[in-house]
Amino acid sequence: MKMKRTAAMLLVAALLITASVGLSGCSSDQSTDNAATKSLSKAFSTMDTKDINGEKVTSDIFADKKVTMVSVWATWCGVCVSEMPDIEKLSQYYSKGDEVGVVGLVTQADRASGVMLTGLTKKEEAKALKIIKDSGATYTQLTVSSDMSSALSDIQSFPTTYFLNSKGEVIGSPVIGRNDIGEWKAIIQEKLNAV
Repeated sequence: MKMKRTAAMLLVAALLITASVGLSGCSSDQSTDNAATKSLSKAFSTMDTKDINGEKVTSDIFADKKVTMVSVWATWCGVCVSEMPDIEKLSQYYSKGDEVGVVGLVTQADRASGVMLTGLTKKEEAKALKIIKDSGATYTQLTVSSDMSSALSDIQSFPTTYFLNSKGEVIGSPVIGRNDIGEWKAIIQEKLNAV
């Protein structure tokens, strides 16, 4: 009897942990501080990078929108990949107006050091392109530039979503983990109210 109770308790604990990871994201919790926010704001406001197709993209991408949602993801993160169709729906929903823009930022880290790499290896790029195609995502997908690499090195969880104003400055704290469309719309409205 005691062994059945222990097994049941372990099963419940395992289910709770699995649900927690599934709802929040890939990896551990992340805390933010003012220095990290300033570093990210500088990196985004002076951004000079490339998109997944090799086209140059600058911080001008943020200028025409009051708020831009930047979803930072990795190909190995199942939560990131499963969220992409919903982010595509958000992108389409907001595409007609001048208030909200949506972009993705696909990342790759060195497995040994954990350091955020600049750009993507060919193998990782191929994985990312397949994921983008399979998910139906049409919104711009950025890659990490050398300036962005160090600013993004504190990310501990994926997906991590930043909201930027028209100058590329970070608005408030990042959002860690997955949300449904209704939750994203509420978060976006909060960010719009903050600018």
